[in-house]
Amino acid sequence: MTRLHINIKDSEKAVIVINLLKELPFVEIEGNTIDKKNEPAGKKTKSLEDLFGLWENKDISLLKIREKAWARGVGQNDTL
Repeated sequence: MTRLHINIKDSEKAVIVINLLKELPFVEIEGNTIDKKNEPAGKKTKSLEDLFGLWENKDISLLKIREKAWARGVGQNDTL
């Protein structure tokens, strides 16, 4: 059996590599050793639930969004 030790600088890329290796039937992975110390400070996993209620109590509508976009000149100089 051949044993490898791999250092990956970007933890997001490390997850990709580990998932790829898990798909190979001839590779055994001992433990999941992704270091959390290399992740940027303050970077936390966000969930969709964190956004719930974001626009609550805001006076906004699709019509207002469209009016604001057109007022910026979106599409004024565009030709089809």
